[in-house]
Amino acid sequence: MHPDVTGDKPGKCPKCATIMNRSPKEKMKMDVMKIYTCPMHPDETSDKPGKCPTCGMDLKKQEKVMQTYSCPMHPDMKSDSPGTCSKCGMQLQLQSNLSPKEKMKMEVMKTYSCPMHPQVTSNKPGKCSECGMDLKEKKN
Repeated sequence: MHPDVTGDKPGKCPKCATIMNRSPKEKMKMDVMKIYTCPMHPDETSDKPGKCPTCGMDLKKQEKVMQTYSCPMHPDMKSDSPGTCSKCGMQLQLQSNLSPKEKMKMEVMKTYSCPMHPQVTSNKPGKCSECGMDLKEKKN
């Protein structure tokens, strides 16, 4: 939405508060970068071998880590990095930490968003609160 706004880490756009995505170059770097994570604490990661700072277990090499974080109250709010929900401010949870019921809800729940305002989302069809356009179903 604002190509002139950049950052050195994931976060929210200072102009419109939408989640900023990684550039193609950053995505490619993440695809080839070695990631080590704790088997008991998947949110503890490192780019080199070592010990988990939480429990002291050895970090295990992951081939490719595709982590998804979501809000417990708004499962349609997803991110590829930790943070807070833009709807309620709650901490996003790593999906692997979700209960089986929450995981199933995430898989079957449909999400709708505005083509012009992607930060406007809903779990049912409707109109955008900012411009009045029809919300379109997002593909997972």
